[in-house]
Amino acid sequence: MSKIYKERVPSKPSPDEQSTVYPFNDNKQFDIETRKYQNLGHISLYRRIKGNKMVSVATGEVIDIKKKEKRVSRAVFKIFKQLYRLIKNNFFGRNSEILIILEFEEPITDIEEINKLTKSIIEKTQRRLGKIVFIRVLVYYEENKPEIEIWVKKADNSKIEITEEEIEKLWNNGKVTVRNITKNNIDYVASYFKRNIEMDLYPTGIKIYSTSKDIKKVAPIVMSYEDAEKLVAGYTPTYSGAVSIKENIENTEKEIQHITYESFEKKETQRKIKSYKTTKPVKAKGNFAKRFKKQDEENHKIIKELAEDPNCWVSVNRLNIDWYETVSKGKNKIPKKRNAEETITFLEAIKERNKNIKGGK
Repeated sequence: MSKIYKERVPSKPSPDEQSTVYPFNDNKQFDIETRKYQNLGHISLYRRIKGNKMVSVATGEVIDIKKKEKRVSRAVFKIFKQLYRLIKNNFFGRNSEILIILEFEEPITDIEEINKLTKSIIEKTQRRLGKIVFIRVLVYYEENKPEIEIWVKKADNSKIEITEEEIEKLWNNGKVTVRNITKNNIDYVASYFKRNIEMDLYPTGIKIYSTSKDIKKVAPIVMSYEDAEKLVAGYTPTYSGAVSIKENIENTEKEIQHITYESFEKKETQRKIKSYKTTKPVKAKGNFAKRFKKQDEENHKIIKELAEDPNCWVSVNRLNIDWYETVSKGKNKIPKKRNAEETITFLEAIKERNKNIKGGK
């Protein structure tokens, strides 16, 4: 009898390993996926023989495959990760972009009916707005109560003029919410794989997302890990993790696959804050000292206001005239040292995230 399982392991690929690089968001972001084994001939694969029966190539063991009504959550997660790249490759937080969220008043289980209603509302919206570019996403927060989220922009990138009331009349199946997409909220809203979506509720046989024909696809590039590292040199790493997939056959363990996942981003300063750096107390006189003191007071005021927000989950300590320390109020109380500019950007990100969560999406 065999058992397949995963283990999270800290590791770094060797320079000659083959990587798949996903460039998106106008090459401002890169995901790198590195698989240790390209040829899986070293593992005991199963192949289908008839009906729902499969046989192990290595052992000859025949197993029954049960037909599942729901998708495996890790497969849904992977699709949402692909979706994140696709959204960020086509939507950029401009005033010509909106997100339409459609809810159902009653529970719905008929996949064909969901598809029919989705197609109908997209066609009606297009007749109302003219030529549009869209990405349609199916979201489950509760069983049998999906929500349809449609990322929309006009083909000519002109501003969209439509109200929730107008869309409700077109939809006529439940509540409608229209959200503006901005540079501040787009990353959170597009990160379905990070949100509190119930990924084990998705029925098999239904598309999690679909797009208009003119959506710009993400084109993966295959290269050595060494070249991939050169490609992202100067970019900020935002995620790194590795998983080892293993199979245990009669108490003999064998690694099936080893995958490393990494994400990188070209960071852009969200807020331009004039900063004067010094390693010693300011003793200068004249205009420089006045400007420095004024900017320091403004930065400190902003930080204090953001930190005093009741929903802020970090406390902020001022270390000196240049540096602040942020400490989580939760269990993970690891202090992080930041300058004034970084502290403001960090606290504003917390405020924006809390606002999005409070909004319910």
